[in-house]
Amino acid sequence: MKKYIITDPGYIMSGENWEKYCQALEDSNQNAPACNALLSELLGVPAMADRTGYGDWGNVLNCEEGEDHVLREEFCADAGMVCCCEFTPEMEAVIKEKKIGRWCYAILEAETPVFEISRKDPCWTMVKVTDGDSVYSTLTRKEAALLELI
Repeated sequence: MKKYIITDPGYIMSGENWEKYCQALEDSNQNAPACNALLSELLGVPAMADRTGYGDWGNVLNCEEGEDHVLREEFCADAGMVCCCEFTPEMEAVIKEKKIGRWCYAILEAETPVFEISRKDPCWTMVKVTDGDSVYSTLTRKEAALLELI
């Protein structure tokens, strides 16, 4: 199994690549899905991102069904965006260099995950991951606390 990350894309990109990506976002009128090809190129792995709906944002990745392979469940966003992709050693180095806290990125192990980012609710962004029989989705920190997950 490989490791995958869900986080703010700014946490896993070098400063130069982040500047290129932000410029592309500006040029596309903040249309993050339209910039996914560039995001994938800059990260070196297939990646997808979208806006969180309202800016800063905190979540918990929860296994709804199947075998639970979540290694780190809490994550957040400062840039008002969420990104999903394979977790590479280069990203890990950027996280260490930027001193990003452990609560800022979720990690799960998966074989062939399918990521979906939904903004059907304009004030909330849902990340869903399906990998074989396992299904994961995001909860607010308040929801996770009520379920005693954190």
